[in-house]
Amino acid sequence: MFGELTRMAFCMAALSAGIASAAGLEAGFSRVDITPPMGVDMTGYFVRRTAKTVLDPLQVNCLAFADGVTTAVVMQVDCCLMCDAFCDAVIAEVMRRNGLGRGQVF
Repeated sequence: MFGELTRMAFCMAALSAGIASAAGLEAGFSRVDITPPMGVDMTGYFVRRTAKTVLDPLQVNCLAFADGVTTAVVMQVDCCLMCDAFCDAVIAEVMRRNGLGRGQVF
């Protein structure tokens, strides 16, 4: 769990590499590959099925906006069935690493 958590948090740290601004609004974007290793069980099949190849990589996409007063971050994860505890841990780590409050991370 925390391997994926760390990669998602690094996605936030990488946002500074892709910042653009216009009229006082700054925006940053980052993408991190979170494709699991071959052999893991895949979700969504009636019978057990393990990954043998990668058709499309799984990614975390992060978008941040700042207007000089407030910063907001939106994360999108290519993953099914993430439990609340995992999501809460990811959000807490993003908040901690970036000095954000709970209402700023989505």
